[in-house]
Amino acid sequence: DQVTQAHLIRRLLTGSFYWVRYQMNFGTEIGRQAVVDEMKKDVPAPILPFITAMVINSQYDNLFGQGTARMPLKEVIATGLADLKVLNDLVVKSKTGYILGTAKPSVIDTDVYSFVSHLFYDTTPSAMEWVIEAKKEFPGLVKYIGRMKDILYPELS
Repeated sequence: DQVTQAHLIRRLLTGSFYWVRYQMNFGTEIGRQAVVDEMKKDVPAPILPFITAMVINSQYDNLFGQGTARMPLKEVIATGLADLKVLNDLVVKSKTGYILGTAKPSVIDTDVYSFVSHLFYDTTPSAMEWVIEAKKEFPGLVKYIGRMKDILYPELS
C-alpha cells in the first residue's frame, strides 16, 4: 500500500503540483517580475531586456506546450488547492505525522517538503493571496512542513 501511495503522491507532485508552481513563476505578472528582479543581479543592463524576455518566453512556452498555460489562472489555482488538500488530508490522517504513516520520514516526505515549502515560503508564490489563504486552510500541512524543515534543515530553525 505504501508503494502505491508513494507512487501516486509523486505523480501528484511532478505531474500536477509542479506545473502549478511553475505557472506562478512564469505565467503571472508577479512571478515574471521576480524573475526580472533576480536576473538584474547578474545580467548586464544592456542585455537584460533581451535575456529576461528569452528566459520568460521559453519557460512560458514550456507551460503552454504542457497545457497548464492554456488553462485560466483560476483553474490552475484550483488545481493547486486540490493538490494541497490531498496532501493535507494525508498528513492529518497519518498516525505518525509522516505522509505514508511510517515511523520515520521517508523519501516521499522530503519530496513533499521540497515542493510545498517552495510554494509556502519562496518570496514570489508565498505573497500570492491564494497561497496565503491555503496556509490558513491547511494548518496540518503547514505544521508538517515546519516539522520536516526542522528535521532536514535544523540550522534554519
